Amino acid sequence: MLNTSGAFDQIINFASITSGSHTLTTTATDVAGNVTTTPYSVTVTFDTTPPVITGALVTDTGISNSDRTTSNAAIAGSVTDQSSISSFKAGFGSTPVANYVDVSATRQANGSFSLSRSRLEQINGGSLPDGIYTLNLQANDSAGNLTTFALTFTLDTTTATPTATLVSSSDTGISNSDRITKIKTPSLSGKAEAGAVVTVSSGTQVVGTATANATGDWQLTVTPLNDGTYSLTATSTDIAGNVSGSATPLQVIIDGAIPQVTLTTPTNTPIIPGSNLTGSTDGTGSLVTALTYRFDSSSETAIGLDSAGGFDQAIDLTGITPGNHVLTVTLTDAAGNTSVNNYSVTVNLDITPPVVTVQLANDTAAGTTNSDHITSDPGIVGNVSDLGQISQLELSFGNIFLDITPDLQTNGTFTLDRARLELLKGNYSGTRLGIPKTLAAIYSVQEYFSKL
Repeated sequence: MLNTSGAFDQIINFASITSGSHTLTTTATDVAGNVTTTPYSVTVTFDTTPPVITGALVTDTGISNSDRTTSNAAIAGSVTDQSSISSFKAGFGSTPVANYVDVSATRQANGSFSLSRSRLEQINGGSLPDGIYTLNLQANDSAGNLTTFALTFTLDTTTATPTATLVSSSDTGISNSDRITKIKTPSLSGKAEAGAVVTVSSGTQVVGTATANATGDWQLTVTPLNDGTYSLTATSTDIAGNVSGSATPLQVIIDGAIPQVTLTTPTNTPIIPGSNLTGSTDGTGSLVTALTYRFDSSSETAIGLDSAGGFDQAIDLTGITPGNHVLTVTLTDAAGNTSVNNYSVTVNLDITPPVVTVQLANDTAAGTTNSDHITSDPGIVGNVSDLGQISQLELSFGNIFLDITPDLQTNGTFTLDRARLELLKGNYSGTRLGIPKTLAAIYSVQEYFSKL
């Protein structure tokens, strides 16, 4: 339709018209009936396809490069269309479309765009703390086609410092919490951010890694460690690639050495009532925490230790019979290493000396006395009594002792007549007693004994 000035503006009807080259013909007729026909060569293009938007994190940091969890809040992508793009906007989450921010200026001639963290914060209307975000993008082309695109990502810029402790089952010995162990490959456990990789190191050497589960629990077994004291540190790297600080160093003592004991007494002497067990200990890596002794298969008796690891304790012989026994000394250190030491010993419960009585066999006298030890008959008789067995009986003339054990009878009596005494005296001095009949001779008989 023409207006009063002869101009027109009318939507073209493209019904049955295909894309491509065509001749557009206009026909004008005036009031006098004159007709003018004007042909135009035109190209018809139909665009019903919306723009294509792509977008992704510039750097998907951390364990995976496709989990859309990152410590770097930057997004890049492209907007392409066969027609020109008339608008390009962005908004976060549930922001109304009317409040989207125009980001057309970020789009390059080739259709690419890049949104830095600061630009994203402008779109968000404030800072971007760690959390889950959905960025909505909207593009319109000149043909009126509209498209939207949403990118959800997790922003994670920090991670907690992990905790670490020695697993109680790996903490051997007297305590399961003193971090002294005989296990050379102990297990450690602790807490970290869920999914984080925990690395345990001794100095600059990595001794184990583990991944925290969904609740943040982790556990690992370290590589073999030699005996010694270790300061183990744990750090974690979360799924966004953030590296934590080091946990408080965990002091662990590895002690696989067997503790040693040196027995001073008893050694080669019999154990008698009142004997003491003395000696020293060496934990060889950790302190000795328990020291006991027993005879054969009897019950253990605890031995007290001084601050230097020494001991001096009376031996309890209750229920122990005389004779040969095995004395077992057992010691255990703080790491749980045990040393069992056996000693062959002899126990002698009889410490009372034998009782010896001796007298003249015939204390002769001329009707005066028989107790003045003046006699014409030097023969003597005696008796030895003891709870134990007599092993030796000796007689002395002066300082030389002579064995008279063969003269001892099973009932403990012995008799030494003149002939026997002369023989013994002869063995001692090479002479006979030679006592004149008219003279009285006084002889002192001394006895010496020893026992089993």
